[in-house]
Amino acid sequence: EHPKDPEALWMMSFVKLTWGDHKAALDLAEKAVAADPKNPRYRLGLAQAVGEEAQQASILRQPGLAHRFKKELETTLALDPNNIAAMKFAILYDFEAPGFMGGDKQEGRAMADRIMRIDAVEGYLAQVTLAHFDKQENRVEELLRKALAAGPTSYQAHLTLANFCLGQAKKYAEAETLARSAIGIDATRTG
Repeated sequence: EHPKDPEALWMMSFVKLTWGDHKAALDLAEKAVAADPKNPRYRLGLAQAVGEEAQQASILRQPGLAHRFKKELETTLALDPNNIAAMKFAILYDFEAPGFMGGDKQEGRAMADRIMRIDAVEGYLAQVTLAHFDKQENRVEELLRKALAAGPTSYQAHLTLANFCLGQAKKYAEAETLARSAIGIDATRTG
């Protein structure tokens, strides 16, 4: 009904991205940002669409798209300095992109520290990401338990530790207990 409504464009972009239609997602996200350039959710949606397009692009297009992805993340964080989702994408970028494309592991570590100052649960989960990149898998369980201790009512902390217990740790009874706790926290989520 409202083809120029930025909220509808943003939502449709997310739907297209979820279904793997990266080009349509990018087009819709660009239109949402054009309609409301100061909305950090729309900027982050555009960054996600650009990032997905970059992963599918030819090697010749990837550097330009990577630069644009990082720019959109920076714009998102300028509009909303506490946007944890944008910070998590920045960490991934800093660890996965080569230096000549703007990747910087020190910046990624600083971003994880910044998340910790905003939200301890998310901070510990960001530290888990760093542990994976550093190939320190022995630290993961400890960090996940710290996330749960920092946020005993956090659905995400329960679910992430439950998934770890189910997968790597093979602690099935604990995984079930944690999953049931997550359902108790928010029965509307499907994780």
